[in-house]
Amino acid sequence: MLKLEQVRRVRDLLADGRLSHRAIALQTGVSRMSVANIAQDQRPLELLYPPEETPKPQRCRQCGGMAVMPCRVCAARQYQRNLLAMRRWASHPPGQNHPPRRPAA
Repeated sequence: MLKLEQVRRVRDLLADGRLSHRAIALQTGVSRMSVANIAQDQRPLELLYPPEETPKPQRCRQCGGMAVMPCRVCAARQYQRNLLAMRRWASHPPGQNHPPRRPAA
């Protein structure tokens, strides 16, 4: 992913109009296709990833891993637990004894 400074530099050089896309790519260190996309306004990175609002990773209280909150690992584990519980519930008709539940992690 391109840095915001690179995109701004490419846009400045494109607005100047003296250099070709190839020359801008060589000067800024990005690909010619990226320069072309920026020239056609297909890369509005300022709107997608403003540098002030980019969340920083934190230590997850459940799994202990470094992640941008909410932790996707914990969410995936919770989804798997719910799916397994639903499959167990669906496999036993009502009125019969259900298998013992696993203790919550």
